[in-house]
Amino acid sequence: MRALHLFSKEKKVIRNTVLLFSYPIFFIYLADSTLSYIFPIAIENIVNSNTIMGLILSASSLVGLICDFLFPQLFKNRTWRFYLVSGILLSLLFPISLSLGTQFLLIPFFLIASFIWGIYFELLLFSEQTFVVDTDDKENFSKDWGILYFSYQLTAILGPIIGSILLLQLLLTSTLILVFIQLLALIFALILIYRFPLRGSERVAKSRIKETINILKEAKSWEVLSFRVWPVITMGISISFISAIYWTIGGLLGQSLNIGFEMDWVIVVLYNIPLLIGSYLLSRFSIKRYKKRLSQISLLLASLTLIPFILFKDNLSILLLIIFISSFFLSFTHPLNEAVYSDLLERMGKDKGYLVGLARSNSSIAFILAPILVGIVSDSTDYYTTFTIAGIFFSIVAILLLIFTPRKIKLPQRDLEELNLH
Repeated sequence: MRALHLFSKEKKVIRNTVLLFSYPIFFIYLADSTLSYIFPIAIENIVNSNTIMGLILSASSLVGLICDFLFPQLFKNRTWRFYLVSGILLSLLFPISLSLGTQFLLIPFFLIASFIWGIYFELLLFSEQTFVVDTDDKENFSKDWGILYFSYQLTAILGPIIGSILLLQLLLTSTLILVFIQLLALIFALILIYRFPLRGSERVAKSRIKETINILKEAKSWEVLSFRVWPVITMGISISFISAIYWTIGGLLGQSLNIGFEMDWVIVVLYNIPLLIGSYLLSRFSIKRYKKRLSQISLLLASLTLIPFILFKDNLSILLLIIFISSFFLSFTHPLNEAVYSDLLERMGKDKGYLVGLARSNSSIAFILAPILVGIVSDSTDYYTTFTIAGIFFSIVAILLLIFTPRKIKLPQRDLEELNLH
């Protein structure tokens, strides 16, 4: 009985750790979501070009993709504590660099801010991944990610609202408020580290990461895997691409609508609310079969809904309804595609690390390409046409996926084993 009591007490401690970890995550992502809304608007106001704005934004994801390769080599045996604190400290330079670029009208400061953004965001992602693995059991992973994802999605709703308010304030005032939010994240992170010192299980986990990663070998493994898991990769990039469209020009579209009452944030917020609702609905059901098909059908419905966007330039109510419905369908795609990745990881065995890296690259690739392409298209046409073109393109992608995706994806374990022997 005493053993059972100690076991339940340990589980309670772990669950409390997850909840306490969500506090610094909430505040740092609140600052990040606010800056994600402000950053493209601030750049576009200075450079007067969506194309240049897109190039600057994509630089952050390019840096993030490089970090996916380098961090395992540079920071071997580091725990989530290192990644979390380092990410928060580095994030303090983002609003400062943005403020300097806005004050002195210098693009290099925007590029520096973009580089910083890419690095600290990857540090935070590494922190989350190592935290979940180091502090809880496998059967609780979905619950842990549910808590963290809810925190992130909540900040994605609050951030644009705060950002639209800060755009009306003095530059120094806005910068100080953002830094204050980031410092709150740092305080909660230090409290978390003080409350929960290094555990024995984490020391074991640290000792497992000793092999230096060969970048060329990693790239070859991605090539081998891509030929088999291309439908899941295509889905991941497509989902992130649509998200990048909203975060790149959503705020600018909101400003062009002239809604008033400081409601420029309405496009980005309305995009994020259904994502929260859909994810919650999926968490209530266990879907064991047809996850690939369901995610592809959801992408098709979300894309088809965007096609008539250009027809309702002068009808705000219909535009907002289109965004809400499209986002609701899209809310099912990401969790379902992640579930497909999880199924594949379970089959990968000891070589699953290769697939983890490839899966993480989907978002980076999309956020490298999307801001540039969206900037070029919106400069050549307008924001409404950009959404319609995206709807047409991803409808075609979804149809092709539904036609050509194999019923069961065969993994190239033999090819990966041969790669490991060389």
